[in-house]
Amino acid sequence: MYIKKIFNNNVVLTILDNNTEAIITGAGVGFKKKPGDFIDENLISKSYIIQDNQRYRYNQILNDTSIEYFRISEEIIEKANDMLENYVDDSIIISLTSHIKFAVEREQQGIKLPNLILNETKYLYKEEFKIGLWAIDHIYNVIGIKLPVDEAGYIAIHIINGLVNTKENEGISILEFSKEVVDIIENIYECKLDQESMGYMRLMTHLKFFVQRILKKESYEDSRMDSMYKIINKRFINSKKCIDEISKLVLEKFEYDISSSEELYLMIHINKITTNEF
Repeated sequence: MYIKKIFNNNVVLTILDNNTEAIITGAGVGFKKKPGDFIDENLISKSYIIQDNQRYRYNQILNDTSIEYFRISEEIIEKANDMLENYVDDSIIISLTSHIKFAVEREQQGIKLPNLILNETKYLYKEEFKIGLWAIDHIYNVIGIKLPVDEAGYIAIHIINGLVNTKENEGISILEFSKEVVDIIENIYECKLDQESMGYMRLMTHLKFFVQRILKKESYEDSRMDSMYKIINKRFINSKKCIDEISKLVLEKFEYDISSSEELYLMIHINKITTNEF
């Protein structure tokens, strides 16, 4: 492999045998080198294949962004792969680098960007959120800028989106849907749910697996629960109102009709968190 372009001492651009471009990182891989020189393969720590549709973004990030941000993103992905059972695809490195760059700039300018799905992220993706917390500490240690906890949630979402063996945009679909369900419950019951309660955590977990089933086109129906469904329907008016709204939301977002068994389980969770019954 030879060097096509040098970004700094530790990052270079190369052309692979199949004529594909790749970013090569490694301590000193570009030190005292010039375009056309061969790359010492013993110095390579990482390589990133550049797809045709990514070429402009890679060049833009590496030309316009401090290489520190690129390296920080590498280290966050490495941390995620150490902590998580599922593997994080390297393809998120450009979007993650870009996000960190702008997050630091916002913090320097005193601009706040509230994370509206922060609580859902904390409960539904605990390990990914821990990585986000580690990341904001790591960013502070490297560049001396302390990002708010909201950014830990945003970084967690990048990690979630990069997980292999998951459907595209599954994580963000789960988070957005969970937030909308909580809004429906709070509006109908005219209350603020206790996000530290066991009932809230159980509801969040149920919604996560519920959306995953929907995305897999799986449904659940149990005729043995029909009588219980009728009783709860009549007895708990507000939870039925919630279910009606949630059913419409599911149909709009996922083109999916909730079964009566699925409605029943949702009502049980709603009643537990709002009335402490069940």
